[in-house]
Amino acid sequence: MNFIIYFSYIFISTVVLVSWGNFFLKKININNLDYMYIAPILGFFIIGSITLIIHFFFPINYIIGNIILFFGILFFLLNKEFKNKIKLISIISIISFITILFDNINRPDAALYHLPYIAYLNESKIILGINNLESRYGHISFLQYTSSAFKNVMFKDKALFIPVVTIYSSSIIFFLKNFYLQNNNKIKIISLFFLLTILIDMNRFSEFGNDEIAHILFFIFIFYILKLLTQNKTISSTSFNII
Repeated sequence: MNFIIYFSYIFISTVVLVSWGNFFLKKININNLDYMYIAPILGFFIIGSITLIIHFFFPINYIIGNIILFFGILFFLLNKEFKNKIKLISIISIISFITILFDNINRPDAALYHLPYIAYLNESKIILGINNLESRYGHISFLQYTSSAFKNVMFKDKALFIPVVTIYSSSIIFFLKNFYLQNNNKIKIISLFFLLTILIDMNRFSEFGNDEIAHILFFIFIFYILKLLTQNKTISSTSFNII
């Protein structure tokens, strides 16, 4: 029963990330379904950006988390193409669930740095110079802002790291899809290289932290740059917006 409940948390979290990412894609005038494979990552970015701005004025408390959860589900239900995304969301959720399920190593970084900073984000608006009061608050990143937004009335504090593992799962599908569907051999090789690097060297949930997720984001960024250089001589508006 606990497995079913936690999988439901992962599934709903992925729905929220995909919905916010799809919202972001529409705002930059991109309707191509090919970009849906990075929708969760873009959703992570837009939620993190929103919470970063809000934190200057308010703590990222249950109210903010509930609002982000509500609109994420609302965007999903109002999207006429949501049936096309169920398969993608399910696959991402399964990969994320398996990745967390096989984690059996305790790493202290979360307790030393990430969780205290998320607690600070949940409890207080910005405190300038807080890392001078406690050095552990200087070892954080943008990722903690998105994590703080996933503390809400539904998840409580059980889904704080689900958005992070969703980036990992989405990147696997993204590079696997590009490896099989791209006609350009150079892009195939690039996709395979990044895919194998992620699967072999970044497959432990306990070691994700801030560093490996940042590497994955740079892999995707570099992929689009190289794809642009190998396929087009001019920058299209879509490619520019994604990059």
